[in-house]
Amino acid sequence: MRWKISVVVPITSPKGVIFGVLIIGKKKSGTKYSVEEIELLKAVAIQTAASVERIKLQEEIITEKLEAEKQIELNRQKSLFVSSVSHDL
Repeated sequence: MRWKISVVVPITSPKGVIFGVLIIGKKKSGTKYSVEEIELLKAVAIQTAASVERIKLQEEIITEKLEAEKQIELNRQKSLFVSSVSHDL
């Protein structure tokens, strides 16, 4: 089966990282895509890249927060352990 691709628009971050591509086939009408339609697809790709960047940053923040909470809990447990050992001695 042959792919009938008419337009390929990269989805890239402002730093140039490629997240993916929009692959668009032929129009049912058979006409070519206009400059305005291509510009709209580029705008969609830019917005998609911005959303992916935002999600990645949110994941990093959540991971850092979980790590910080884990560290606080470990410190609390260590303090409790040292307190118990000191009391027993």
